[in-house]
Amino acid sequence: MKFKHVVLLTMGIALVSGCTSNRELAEGGFGYLEVEEQPSLIIPEGLEQRAPRSQYQIPEETTAMRNAPVGANVSIRSPRQILTLAPGSRVEEGVQASVLAFDAVEGVSDLPAWIWDEVERVLAASGATLVEHDRESRAVTDSFRIQQYTRPRQGFFNRLRGRRVAVETEQTLIVDMTAPAHRRSATLSVNAQSISQYDDGRRVPQDQLPAMLQREIEADFLNTISSNLNRRYMQGRVAAVQTDLEFELLESPDGYPAVAFAGDFNTGWVIMPGIITDLGFVIDDLNQTEGTYYTEYQPGGKRGWFSRLFRRSVRGPLDLPRGTEVNFSVDEVNGIVYIVPMIDGNALDQAQLESWAPALEDAFRNLDQ
Repeated sequence: MKFKHVVLLTMGIALVSGCTSNRELAEGGFGYLEVEEQPSLIIPEGLEQRAPRSQYQIPEETTAMRNAPVGANVSIRSPRQILTLAPGSRVEEGVQASVLAFDAVEGVSDLPAWIWDEVERVLAASGATLVEHDRESRAVTDSFRIQQYTRPRQGFFNRLRGRRVAVETEQTLIVDMTAPAHRRSATLSVNAQSISQYDDGRRVPQDQLPAMLQREIEADFLNTISSNLNRRYMQGRVAAVQTDLEFELLESPDGYPAVAFAGDFNTGWVIMPGIITDLGFVIDDLNQTEGTYYTEYQPGGKRGWFSRLFRRSVRGPLDLPRGTEVNFSVDEVNGIVYIVPMIDGNALDQAQLESWAPALEDAFRNLDQ
């Protein structure tokens, strides 16, 4: 079989399978739908009926239960998780409501005001109009639409042209925040109500709405708040150290050649992504608990097969083969931050680190730009 025939056949199979499968819905047998309701247990006279344990009690059927998806229409996606991206944020265990708690962190002088300013920014960016607003306490929106996601429009030529279908929701949001008098902690909650969904502009029947739609809307809102606060905090920390930042080559407390400067761990951790990127590295992973950035030397970014074949490689500032994996360890002792680059688990020797010094100095200086 000729190569082009293989390619066309593969493309056809992929397109057909992409149009006919839905990995979000349950598959298999659904025998539970055929189970008949059994009458209540009758206790013979003279026997004592023990009170059932609460975990075995069957809840009373509601309208929402009767209209809920069953069988093959049940989504198998897990509920959207609320992410603790912002510094000092946490999620209370066992709380079913969409709530994100915050504790004070260094560099934030007024925690409730900091959080509420971001709430107002996110609501304004979403196109929502406030019908009720009590600053740092409650915000209630009118009904507004937001795009949840897009998917490829069916049909070969639509896929070829990259045409997509927008899935939107329309809802009102009730955002509440509580903060004690000392203002060193706060709790933010959101409740989405009057939810409708629109698929390619057509309203989805209420009995066909995804089971976790309300949770997804609420979690997305809180995650946007958390992500934006994290970004603003990092920007503020970088700005705070840009003035008079000086580094030198010293020996770390563990005896390794290191880049060192005055500061705390959070400062070192926050400015490292900018320095690493400027040096030509791509961050593959990170572990703040261990104080490690896992990177790969890829000046100009990782290259696809087309770029590798037909484009010249971007030359980076360091004498390293492209693709070299380098870990950057960040530690702080007595007000001095130590950054130790390591290749294959071994720290750079003094001579190699000194050869990196001009590029490192440029990367530090570029923090001001």
